[in-house]
Amino acid sequence: MQTRISIILSVLLFSFSALAQEPAKLKAADSLFRAKQYTQSYALYDSLLSKKSYSAAMLLKMAFIQEGLNHTGLCLYYLNLYQRASDDHQAAAKMEELAEKNRLEGYRPTELSSLYHFFEKNNLDITRVFGALIILSFSIALFQKKKKNSLRMPVFMVVLFSVCLFATANWTSPPEMAIVRHNRTYLMGGPSAGASVVDIIGEGHRMTILGKKDIWLRVKWRDKDAYVKENNLLPIVL
Repeated sequence: MQTRISIILSVLLFSFSALAQEPAKLKAADSLFRAKQYTQSYALYDSLLSKKSYSAAMLLKMAFIQEGLNHTGLCLYYLNLYQRASDDHQAAAKMEELAEKNRLEGYRPTELSSLYHFFEKNNLDITRVFGALIILSFSIALFQKKKKNSLRMPVFMVVLFSVCLFATANWTSPPEMAIVRHNRTYLMGGPSAGASVVDIIGEGHRMTILGKKDIWLRVKWRDKDAYVKENNLLPIVL
């Protein structure tokens, strides 16, 4: 029993120690960044991000460093992550500017992407509204039943708002996006190296991920489906 407690305490102490190290590492990285030692600071930032420990400011600094190194693809990748973390509209404008300058595709906003962004940003408030409407409709149904009136309309409203709530929770998440990691990335007509070549593109393009088969990701490119090896893309996921 005592041995088991010692093991648990050791695990907890290790966890707390690791958590304490993260702010220290971030502080050290920020200090290096201020000293314009960008390569060293980036290495620390990258280590933190790999452990899902990040801040919006850190992601913006990583984008700045990669832009200075002329790594357009990585710069856009971190700007995308920064926008996800901060919801900063200026980041979208910066990405469009970089994309236009480097003739990259996948960055122009569409009505559908704007709609996805609206639901993503306001998902909690929309869920609360539909939840409140369901409760209100259900209360009206109980009142109508007590008065022996028709329940058709309040029951219909309960069902309608329940469907809307379900749709908001399950069908309004934006599709997964990714940035092309490497130059001369081959887009194939099928999930095989022997398939026909659809296109050969450079780093920095942004595309929608539609699915996966083995090491191949099915993507949308110029309104057509194509396949690309997984290690050639950087999924925009925090």
